[in-house]
Amino acid sequence: MRSLALLSIAILASSQPLFAQPNERQREYLNFIKGQAAQLRAADKPPATREEWEAQRRELRVNLQRAFGPFPDKACPLEPKVLGVLQRDGYRVEKLIFQTMPGVWMTASAYVPDKPGKHPALLAVHGHWPGARLDPVLQKRCIGPAKLGYFVLAVDAFGAGERGLAKKLGEYHGEMVAATLLPTGMTLAGIQVYENMRAVDYLLTRPEVDGKKIAITGASGGGNQTMYAGAWDDRFGAVVPVCSVGNYQAYLGTACCMCEVVPGALRFTEEGAILGLAAPRGLMVINVTKDGVQFSIPEAKKSLAFAAGVYKVHDKPDSVRHTTFDWHHDYSQAMREALYGWLAKHLKGEGDGSPIADPPMKTEDPETLRCFPGDTRPADWMTIPKFAAAEGRRLLAARKAPKDAEAWRVESTALRKTLAEKIFGGDPKGPIEEPTEKGNPAVITYQSEAGIRLQTGK
Repeated sequence: MRSLALLSIAILASSQPLFAQPNERQREYLNFIKGQAAQLRAADKPPATREEWEAQRRELRVNLQRAFGPFPDKACPLEPKVLGVLQRDGYRVEKLIFQTMPGVWMTASAYVPDKPGKHPALLAVHGHWPGARLDPVLQKRCIGPAKLGYFVLAVDAFGAGERGLAKKLGEYHGEMVAATLLPTGMTLAGIQVYENMRAVDYLLTRPEVDGKKIAITGASGGGNQTMYAGAWDDRFGAVVPVCSVGNYQAYLGTACCMCEVVPGALRFTEEGAILGLAAPRGLMVINVTKDGVQFSIPEAKKSLAFAAGVYKVHDKPDSVRHTTFDWHHDYSQAMREALYGWLAKHLKGEGDGSPIADPPMKTEDPETLRCFPGDTRPADWMTIPKFAAAEGRRLLAARKAPKDAEAWRVESTALRKTLAEKIFGGDPKGPIEEPTEKGNPAVITYQSEAGIRLQTGK
C-alpha cells in the first residue's frame, strides 16, 4: 500500500478531471490508486455501539491532527480592531480584523442585528468565489441570517480575499501558494481549522452573541472548511456544508486544490467518519444534481450512510439530514432557506428544520466592505509564503548539529525511516518482477508493485 502515501487525499475545489483524456498508462495508474484506496477502506462500517464509536473517534482525531499539522501550543491575544461600520436596514456591518496567530491577521465582516439581547451566531466561510468573504454569493448568506436575528461573522481564509499575496481581490489561494507550508509540516487545511476556531473565540468575546448557539456554513471549499471545523470544534451546534461532501475515493483522478489537502487521509479514514465527528450536533449536508463527481449526490450518500450510523448510536437520527436540489455548484436562495430552517431547529429549538423564507436583501459593492480598500493594506501584511518562511527559519534554528559520528548515525537512521514513511508509506521494496528486455533491446519493462508496470530505457 506504499504508493498511496504519495497522495495527499483532500476535498478539492475543482471539478476538473486530472487527465482530460487519460492514456493507457494514466488509466493504469488511476485504476491502481483507486484499487489501493478501495482495499484500504474495504473494512469500514458504521459503529455498532457508542463505545465502539468513541474509540474510533479518539483514534481519528489523533490521525487528523497529525495530517493537519501542528496547531499553536497557546492561543495568542485576538486584539480585534473595528476599521469601519456600515449601518443598514435591520443590521450593521462591522469591518474588522483580529489576530489568529502572532502577526497573522484575519479580515472579517460582522453582521450585527439591530435587535437587543444575545443572538445565536453563524460563522460564514467561503469557497473559491473571486471576492471571498465579500463576494455577493457569500454576502447573501450573511444578510439573510442577520435580518432573521443571527449574529453573522464572515471571514477570509488565509491567502484569499484581502489576505492574498497581492492587495487586489480575486486571488486564488490554492496551488503552489499553499504548498509553501508543506515543508514546515503544516497544511492550509489545518490552518483553516485552527483559524476558524479562533473565529469562534472572537464570537465568544461579543456581548451580542449567545456562546452556546453557534453554527458554521460554507459552500465548495467553504463547505470543506465547514466539514472539518465542524468535526473538530464541538462548539458548533449546527454544521451545514454545501456543494462539497462526497467521499475521498471519488476525488481520485480529479484536480486538486492545495487549500483543502489533508495528506494521506485515506490511509486512516473516509469522509463519512469525518462527518460522524459532528455527532450528535445538527449536521445538514447539501448537494446538487449538476456538480463534479467528488461533490455528487450518489457519492455523498455513501458518506452520509456511515455518518447516519454514528448518529444512530447517539440516539440522534433526526440530527443528520441530506438535502438535495436540482441545481448547480452554488449557494442559492433555496439552499439559504434550508439553512435558516436548520439553524432555527438546532440553535433556537424552533420548528422541524423546514425551510424559512429568505428576507429581502441588497448586497454591497465588495470594495465598500473591504477592511483595506484599494491598496491600503499594510506593507508588512503576513502572507502564506512569509508565514511559511518564518516557520521554516524557526524550525531550522531549533535543530542542533550531531555531536559526533555515532549521534549522526542514530539521527540519520531515524531520518531515513521518517523519509521512507512520508514518501513510500514504509520501507521501499524492490521490484516484484525482475526487469526484462522485450522487443527493442533498449527498453526495459518491469512491475514496481502489483498493478504498476514501468518502462525505461538503458
